[in-house]
Amino acid sequence: MAIDIAETVTSIPVLHTAQEALAAADAVAAELAIGAAERERTDTSLLPQLQLVAESGLLAVPVPAAHGGPGLPASVQIEVLRRLSRGDGALGQLLLAHFVVSQAIGGLPVDQHPAPRIYGDILAGGQLGNATAERGTASALDRRTSITRRPDGNWELNGVKYYATGTLGARWIAVAALIADKPGETATVFVRPDQPGVTLDLEKWSAFGQRGTKSGEVRLEGVVVENDLVIEEGAAPDPVDAPPSVLGAYDQALHAAIDIGIARAALEDGAEFVDR
Repeated sequence: MAIDIAETVTSIPVLHTAQEALAAADAVAAELAIGAAERERTDTSLLPQLQLVAESGLLAVPVPAAHGGPGLPASVQIEVLRRLSRGDGALGQLLLAHFVVSQAIGGLPVDQHPAPRIYGDILAGGQLGNATAERGTASALDRRTSITRRPDGNWELNGVKYYATGTLGARWIAVAALIADKPGETATVFVRPDQPGVTLDLEKWSAFGQRGTKSGEVRLEGVVVENDLVIEEGAAPDPVDAPPSVLGAYDQALHAAIDIGIARAALEDGAEFVDR
């Protein structure tokens, strides 16, 4: 499952306008809809469909103009995901983390790593995945995965993540971790799925619907991470008292877009069935 679809993509268009992005989303969604139900029934890999999205340039829709991307507004990004989900809901769910992480690192200064490196790979067709959730913890912010500073200035990452949606086909995985020598402080760490110490067990996943997301397990054992690929975030926000964030609202809007896309496809399929 450690397959980087972006390695096979040669030329990626930049969709500079909302019209271009939405037209591309409609075209890709029409292709995704072909065989979507059968893929779900047979648990068929979505790697070819992820590559189709990568080749279309849609993965770069969230990339800011300062990094060479189109810098399209959040409303367009959300609508793109809705249209893709109308074609195949599992694929829309797979790409949720890509949009959220892409938006999150947009808040970094233009020259602060890892933004230039990550955005450069996205413009080349790279997909971002997610490794945040853990089993047996009290909340999403209760983490056991940790990073420890090495004598050479880099970091070592250890832990186990589950429900790693978007890792299938990803070039980079964004891992949520604690900083071992800074109690209560957290970081987002970027690793490649083919790095030594990174093991993907994406088949460790059982679901009623959207089985193609392969949201299984990611094991991290002594993974050496360059300092430039670690974003130190300070203390985690209180899950009860922290004020709402723009990123949180964006995340929820994307979730809603996926559900709306699925609902629209169900309505259209139902109407087509009745008309037969």
